[in-house]
Amino acid sequence: MKNERDDRAFTLIELLVVIAIIAILAAILFPVFAQAREKARQSACASNLKQIGTALMMYVQDYDETFPNRRYPPYGTVAANDYDQNSWRSLIQPYVRNAQILVCPSNPDKDTPSWDPEFRVSYAGNFNNGGPGNVAETGTGKGVFGNGGSPGVPLAAIARPSELISVTEIQSIPYVTFVVERGDLSYTWNAGKYNGRTFNNVYISALFKGHSGMTNYVFTDGHVKALRPNQTWKENAFNYWYSDASELAAEGKAVLAAVEARNP
Repeated sequence: MKNERDDRAFTLIELLVVIAIIAILAAILFPVFAQAREKARQSACASNLKQIGTALMMYVQDYDETFPNRRYPPYGTVAANDYDQNSWRSLIQPYVRNAQILVCPSNPDKDTPSWDPEFRVSYAGNFNNGGPGNVAETGTGKGVFGNGGSPGVPLAAIARPSELISVTEIQSIPYVTFVVERGDLSYTWNAGKYNGRTFNNVYISALFKGHSGMTNYVFTDGHVKALRPNQTWKENAFNYWYSDASELAAEGKAVLAAVEARNP
């Protein structure tokens, strides 16, 4: 008489149970892995911005404590998508010697050329009109980067450098600067294939908030911080967009609220 074997193959039910357990574990762990991956990308993006901030500070020290303009002549053309060639991003290259730091690994448009075609869509300088209509080519507005023909924004004109955004993250639009408010909401700051982006009938800016709902910013003193759109200003307390620390205009508040509500 043969002895019964103690070891035997798995039954179908047992295999199905094991597969179900593995599937449950995978469903639990995959979001964790995705969050960890995005956190690593956010850290890489913050490192990029830190280097950009340092390069800007070095530029300012070398050029009479004045920030670079958003662009310099000769300008390109809208039709050729090189209108902002010779931008501030080109000017800081001697200090970083690496165009790749101007690319956020999380940005969905990181492979799209901007209007300074040497660089991709990811980071943009803070440039704001702070008034109705378009700022003149010689004006500086209320941001960090003056317009093409302006004398530039002097460091001494910035009320609180640690509370003023110099560079932010953007998506969808190919510009080298970002405008949180232009003085009205009639202009979308979108061009070509980027036209018509609205949310609840309000024109929204292309502020990128792909780091779990947050955006990385570098401030004019060089430090980097991740904030939600509505964390960049507070009523009668602070406004991280204007160099004179004045209250954010109603249009800017509406734009940031729309971005805050946008998904993603």
